[in-house]
Amino acid sequence: MKKNIYLAWLLSGKSLNEAIDSHELILKKLAQEFGKLYIINFVHLKLFSDLATKKDKFNSKLNKNIKIPKNVEIFCPRTSNDFKKFMLNKKLIGILNLGRNLSDLRINLILSKYNIVQIQISNIGFFNSPIIITRDDLIKNFIRLFFYFLNKKIGQKVTLLLCNLKLLSKVDIRFISDLRIINHTKKNFFRKILFKLKLPYAKEFILVNSRTFDIFKNNNYKSSKKKIILLDAMINHPEQVVIRGEWNKREVDTHYNNLKSFLKKISKLYNKKVCVCIHPKDDIKKKRKIFKDFEVVQFETKRNVYEAFIVLFFDTSAIIDAILLKKNIINLVSKNIPKTFDDLGKSFSEKAGILRINIEDNFEITSNKLLIKLKKRKLNYNKYIKNYIVPDGNIPGWKKITDILKKRYFGK
Repeated sequence: MKKNIYLAWLLSGKSLNEAIDSHELILKKLAQEFGKLYIINFVHLKLFSDLATKKDKFNSKLNKNIKIPKNVEIFCPRTSNDFKKFMLNKKLIGILNLGRNLSDLRINLILSKYNIVQIQISNIGFFNSPIIITRDDLIKNFIRLFFYFLNKKIGQKVTLLLCNLKLLSKVDIRFISDLRIINHTKKNFFRKILFKLKLPYAKEFILVNSRTFDIFKNNNYKSSKKKIILLDAMINHPEQVVIRGEWNKREVDTHYNNLKSFLKKISKLYNKKVCVCIHPKDDIKKKRKIFKDFEVVQFETKRNVYEAFIVLFFDTSAIIDAILLKKNIINLVSKNIPKTFDDLGKSFSEKAGILRINIEDNFEITSNKLLIKLKKRKLNYNKYIKNYIVPDGNIPGWKKITDILKKRYFGK
């Protein structure tokens, strides 16, 4: 019996909001181009609960700011038999948003069992940033770190080994927006040998423009200079908690007192209101208590960045939109939060030439002097944009992706 071919977005997460928030445009385009799109959450089929996900919990309620097309169907199998029934008369081309942790091994075995073609879309406009583990982290949280890296790092190696033993399926295509990876793969002799021997997890890399560029081209938002935006750091992000535990409350309180003082100064300096954008995993009720003098929003970061006069951030990849739009950007530094936040912010500063300001310093500067500094820094954005955001001419990333998928897997 001939099977119907469908496109599916594959994930293993506890919240539909988190899964869709960063990928809303590509999901809409995929649904539009392919007529039917499944979002399949394998959260109940994990081997065990891990840092990011509890296997028995899934919030399918969508935030009012997030909308999906009517031809998108959400499926969350509770057992392998549920998925078996779902797969009757179907062949799936799966967009992979799953990990390679040990906790995900059962899911990856299921994908291989049903010969699901696996595709990765990694056009994030962002560079790989290693997790920094300090000596203090090892001493204080050795057991936590041991199980974290056992699940994550060993899981990746086991998955790759099983792929090369042909017990698991590899990724057919990985779409990326990092030009440096493409150039490194072409020029590095060792990488060439690995690909010739078909050893990497992804069989092929294809360069596409980033999702940030796609949103810009799609003209979803209008750029303005209405307000000052803070992209707030989630200090006790689940992954960070595993590495070094809950951060010291006294230092957290000091950090937020200093930050609020800084926000009030810069707000007064330019006579602009401040809007605080928080992480999708963060607790908006707590943050609204902390930032009671400012507007606090969640799942509205892109719109607010487009409306920003100045964008302030510590460590988030959400700053990419501001770089493409050539907004005034300041990387904030605080000695009262984990060093990992400063490491990532510093990487952005080095790669894109972004101005850094310490919120503990006595912030005394005229509005014109600061704007002159910020204007000069924008001259450095072009290199970052070329390497990470718009490396593939003027073609929308989603367009190139859908065209290739149609040609290779749907015979169109």
